[in-house]
Amino acid sequence: MHFGIIKAQESLRDISGSDAGAFSNHSEQLLGRLRSSMDYGDIAQIMQHGLHEFIDDFQS
Repeated sequence: MHFGIIKAQESLRDISGSDAGAFSNHSEQLLGRLRSSMDYGDIAQIMQHGLHEFIDDFQS
């Protein structure tokens, strides 16, 4: 999942021409937030909440 988010963010930046660390539209902003949650997420919290629930939340 993390790898896919990184690649999606890179592709979206290529399309929009945005620099890394900045966003020029709402899609880039949302994808950046999602990547941040994956970059800094705590596996212990994910497991405590439940892996299935984490994946469900990720998909919505």
